[in-house]
Amino acid sequence: MKEVYETIVTNEDGSYAKVFAENGFYVNVKPVKEADSEHTNPEQLIGASWATCLNITVQSILKAKQMNNKSKVRVHVKLFFDPITRYSFTLDAYVSIENLSLEETKVIAETADRFCPVSKLLKNSGQVTLNVESYE
Repeated sequence: MKEVYETIVTNEDGSYAKVFAENGFYVNVKPVKEADSEHTNPEQLIGASWATCLNITVQSILKAKQMNNKSKVRVHVKLFFDPITRYSFTLDAYVSIENLSLEETKVIAETADRFCPVSKLLKNSGQVTLNVESYE
C-alpha cells in the first residue's frame, strides 16, 4: 500500500483546548454540552469526518458513472453514558442523491461505504448505520 498523506493532530489540554494540525489549522474544543459556534467537540468532529468522507466517495462514484447528480450525507451523532462502560457514540448516516430512486441511491451508498476510509474505520464498531433518503 502506498502512503498518500500524513498529518499529525495534537490536543494538549483536553476538553478546553485548541486542537492543532501540523499545517497550522486548529479548532477550539469544549465539552459536549458547551460547544457553540466557535467551539466544537469530538462528537461533531467524528460526524463531520464521516459525512465528508462518505459524500466525497459517493461523488467519486457518480463521477465515474458520468453522472452530475448532487449528493448529500448527514450524520446523526448520539452520545450515551453508562455508569459501567462510560461513554459511547452511535452514528447514523443518511445518504441522498438528487434525481435517483431510493434503490439506486442505496446501491451507490453501500458501494461508497465499502470504499470510504472513515467507514472502514467505523464498520466493526457496531455503533453505525447507513441509511438512504430522498434528496431535498
